[in-house]
Formats: sequence, C-alpha cells, structure tokens
Amino acid sequence: MNKTLKHVHEVVADNIALVLNIIGWVSVVSGVILGLLLGVTAKGAGLVIFIGCTIGGLIPGALFLGFAKVIELLTAIANKGTANGSNGETGASEKQSGSAGDYLPEL
Repeated sequence: MNKTLKHVHEVVADNIALVLNIIGWVSVVSGVILGLLLGVTAKGAGLVIFIGCTIGGLIPGALFLGFAKVIELLTAIANKGTANGSNGETGASEKQSGSAGDYLPEL
C-alpha cells in the first residue's frame, strides 16, 4: 500500500475513534444530567427516574467507548504490522508450532 494511503487510513481510523469517544462521553454525561433534571422535578419516583436515565446513558456510552477503544487497538496493531515491513499477514515461519497441550495447564 502506498505510504500516503497508509497515512490517510490512520487518520480516518483515529477520527472514527475520536468521534466514537465523544459520542460515548456525551451519552454518559447527558444521561446523568437528564436523570438529575427529571429526578428532581418528579414528585414521587425521582430516584427511579434518575437511576433509569443514568443507566440509559451509561450503557450506550460504555458501548461507544468500547468500540472506540477497539478501533484504537486495531489501528495500533495495523501500524505495528506495517512498521515491521510486513503486510499484516502472518507467514508460516512466524506461526507458533506445538500442540494445545503445550499451552494449557495440567489439571
């Protein structure tokens, strides 16, 4: 792959990870703020509304943050593979030999 195309790919992957991070944190913060606002104004079930809105912001926020981290790690792995001069594929000489018993503990 051309050096310029590699750089463009890295920039795009970094931007995607950044956007997912921003969306994740906005989701978390807005869920907590919305929970506080609605929980305070509710008459009887303020705590339930607060917990519901907070969880409703935390779960998607955590998913977006997790996907952003996966993209960052995959980009780092791709950069590491290209930095070594390989094309990202593992050759036959690089594969580990041995049976599964070599890596599993004895019971």
